[in-house]
Parts: sequence; C-alpha cells; structure tokens
Amino acid sequence: MVGWSYCWCCGAWICSMPCPHHCICYTSPSTVSCQAHNFHAVPEGIPAQSERVFLQNNKIQRLLRGHFSPTTTMLWLYSNNISYIQPSTFHGFDRLEELDLGDNRHLRAIASDTFLGLGRLHALHLYRCGLISLPPGIFSGLTEPPVSLLTGQPFGVLG
Repeated sequence: MVGWSYCWCCGAWICSMPCPHHCICYTSPSTVSCQAHNFHAVPEGIPAQSERVFLQNNKIQRLLRGHFSPTTTMLWLYSNNISYIQPSTFHGFDRLEELDLGDNRHLRAIASDTFLGLGRLHALHLYRCGLISLPPGIFSGLTEPPVSLLTGQPFGVLG
C-alpha cells in the first residue's frame, strides 16, 4: 500500500509524492525512510526520484533489479537478512555515492559485476557480512576504489 506525502509551502499544497506504507518521505533532498519495520522485502512504491533510501534494520532477504532507481545517491541496507543480490541490481546507478550493506550475515557471495559502473561510489560498507571472499575484479568497474571499504573480516581475494 502506498500513502501520499504532501508539501506545504506558502499557504498552499505545492507537491505530492507517493510513499510506501509505514515509511516516511521527504522532498528535499528526496528521501524515503523505511527503517525498522520488519520488512521481509523491499517495499513497493519507492518513488523513482528518490535520492536517499534508508531501509536499515529490517528483514529484507533479496535485492533485485528494479527495486531502486538510478537517481539514488545514498542507499542504506545495513542490518537486514540479505542473502542474495541480483548481479544487475545496481547497473546504471552512476549517481550512487554511498552503499551500506553491512551487518547482513547471510550474504555469502557477491557477483563480480555487482558494483560495475558505480563511478561515484566513494563509500562501500561490507562490515559484518557472511562474505568469505570477493571475486577477482569486483572493483574494476569503479572509477576509483571506494575510500571507505569497511569489512571487519579477512577476504580471500580483493581487487
């Protein structure tokens, strides 16, 4: 179910945007906050123009292509139950600057092209995940390696 968020300015309703049920949406910057609602999946109805999406502290299990918009600049998915990320989930996300996948202990593997094309990514958080190794070339699609690769665990292959 999608609710509506309205903007009040200068004595008039000037805009509205859909907002997923149990979430809070803000317009400037365009933000969707769906924290700590025990969602088992990414909620439907995240507005396509969302720049910041906060889904931490839920029970989300899978990330699939189409869940998020390429306009996203900040995506927090830490402290969920993510066990699978579809390889093309983040393709075309050339504005994404921060991706927090930390504290997803069921995440055992990431495909080598998961971060392909994330040219602006400067913060990637993978702390307390179940990852044993990272595939060769996992960061080859990045313009620069992320400044902040926070893992908290040893990896068999990095690069």
